[in-house]
Amino acid sequence: MEQQSYRNKNKTQRGHLTILGVYALTEGRDGLNEEFYEKLQKILDKVNKNYYIMLTGDMNARVGNNRVANIVGTNGEATLNSRGRKLIDFCTSNNLKIMNTFF
Repeated sequence: MEQQSYRNKNKTQRGHLTILGVYALTEGRDGLNEEFYEKLQKILDKVNKNYYIMLTGDMNARVGNNRVANIVGTNGEATLNSRGRKLIDFCTSNNLKIMNTFF
């Protein structure tokens, strides 16, 4: 399986920060993509809910540029694919933002 993850927890002036570096599977491996998100969810479930979370890496997803309140901004590319939809759903259920679409 081509997934790797690295977890780091740091204390900042505002509280604890957990950094997760992940690389999702490439196109054409949808069954393994579901497994990837299930494992990622299990990892996130272990993080203290009071900590800040930064999920970084390559999710191999295109999330488009249609605003999704507090999740997706309008500064992304126009393309939305199935992996992008999965990422948006994952971020929505975990209260995460896709930051590169806000800048």
